[in-house]
Amino acid sequence: MEKRTPPPPKQNGQDIDWDAVVARLNTERGEYFHIGEFSPGVAHHIRVGRYPSFFPVGTDNPQSYIRKRYHVTTRSVTGSDPRRSELFIKRYLTDEGK
Repeated sequence: MEKRTPPPPKQNGQDIDWDAVVARLNTERGEYFHIGEFSPGVAHHIRVGRYPSFFPVGTDNPQSYIRKRYHVTTRSVTGSDPRRSELFIKRYLTDEGK
C-alpha cells in the first residue's frame, strides 16, 4: 500500500470540466480535440444529450442540437484495455453541421 494525496482523477467523465471543453470547442471550431480515454458509452451519452454542457438550458431536443453542432467519435486504444476508447470531438463551423 502507498499513501497518495490527492488520489488520481477518475476518467469516467465525472471529473472532466465539460463546460471548459465546450468553451474550447466553440472558440476553435472545425478542429478535432482529443478529450481523453473513456468507455465508449461516454461518446454515446454526449450524442444523445445526457451531458448538459453541450446544449443550452431549455433545449427541446438536445440530441438534434448536438448532432447539428458537434462530431463526437471514438477510436480504439491499441494495446490498452479493450473497454476504453479515445474520445475526439469537433465543433462544426456552422450550427447546421460541417
